[in-house]
Amino acid sequence: MIEKNEKQSVDYNEAKFEILHRVESVGSLWSMDSWRKAFSEVVFVEKEEIVGEIDWNKKTIAERTFYVAYMMCPEKAEVTYQIQIDNVDFEKRVTDPDHLWWMWLDGCFSGEELDEVALRTFIQYLDDREGCGEALYDQDLDQVEVLSIEAKVGKI
Repeated sequence: MIEKNEKQSVDYNEAKFEILHRVESVGSLWSMDSWRKAFSEVVFVEKEEIVGEIDWNKKTIAERTFYVAYMMCPEKAEVTYQIQIDNVDFEKRVTDPDHLWWMWLDGCFSGEELDEVALRTFIQYLDDREGCGEALYDQDLDQVEVLSIEAKVGKI
């Protein structure tokens, strides 16, 4: 019998604690050196060709944690979010690694209050059909609320 060495998907919250523990075991959560030492197998991208420099010192602990979980196995990552727009609830499951990458770049996983860019990114990915997400993109952000975000990632 041949065993496959495939990573299994796990709840992000499970992976998150393992990631944080591993970083804390080598140093401070606020030090990028600790993150690089704890996860030497992960490339912490310094420059993205479209958005330019990534300032890791401005990334929250939550963003760094999601980045590591995602980068360990991008093809196993998925996010399901619920969003309310003008009192109408929507749910979306995102499995495309490129979409998840852009969501991360746009601050969707900051763990803090979402800014305009993050909210508009959530809106944009609601419907992948040509122009559908764009139809809601100009929505007044006072009428937009992300209700929940749940993620699965590859086992760390």
